[in-house]
Amino acid sequence: MKKTIRFLITGVGGQGTILASDILAEVGLRLGHDAKKSDILGLAVRGGSVVSHIIWGENVRAPMIDRGTADYYLSFEWLEGLRRLVYTNKDTVVLANDWRIDPVSVSSGQADYPDEDGIRAAIREERNFRFHLCAAFYAFLAAFWAELAPVEVALVAVCVAAVLALELVNSAIERAVDKPDTTHWWTAGAAKDMAAGAVLVMALGTLVVAVCLLVPHFGTLWANFTLRPTRPAGIVLTLVIFTKFIFRSSNSTEKGKQPNGKTDS
Repeated sequence: MKKTIRFLITGVGGQGTILASDILAEVGLRLGHDAKKSDILGLAVRGGSVVSHIIWGENVRAPMIDRGTADYYLSFEWLEGLRRLVYTNKDTVVLANDWRIDPVSVSSGQADYPDEDGIRAAIREERNFRFHLCAAFYAFLAAFWAELAPVEVALVAVCVAAVLALELVNSAIERAVDKPDTTHWWTAGAAKDMAAGAVLVMALGTLVVAVCLLVPHFGTLWANFTLRPTRPAGIVLTLVIFTKFIFRSSNSTEKGKQPNGKTDS
């Protein structure tokens, strides 16, 4: 008796989800299975949700998979993959693409795409966080060329981590109070300003610490910087790359604005 094998494929219109399910069903038939499939389409437009159920077995009666019974789960889009995790279990083989395609509700400004990870979201959406990441690279590079003691490098690491952490907190507060009701608008604005001020204070403190640590070792720092001609050229190259990285456009709409250019007021 042939073992029943259940496949679930998810994606959005235009990714080839239906084609993949057709191929998988055909493979099952050629292997001698009774293979049946069912395709569920959300919006009948490109970008709509698509789900395909495929079952191989001895005598498949209905090509629909129950929750928690999928043997193989293939997801072509991150959010669609998260939607159908209820069909998986601890033994399910999952192959997921982390590519993001905004659904119609997001592209029209009616909803926000859920962030899969706070740090990844900050890198993607927050320009200031990207700036501090690049500054951290130069801080550690300067510490290396200045040949700082391990304790001094640890102090630099603590300061850098504190700035990045406060920037994450600042971004979280901005998102939490971005659209307050009219009775709390002043409080929301004050909260955002205070969080931004905390980042500024910590950044200035980190700058003071860096100056105090690096000035006594400036000779060593300069000697290592000019040791090879490739090092100044490398700094210039990283500045170009980091500038593009910092000021790149994100996938989501600008804070406080809808795709049509109107504000949220």
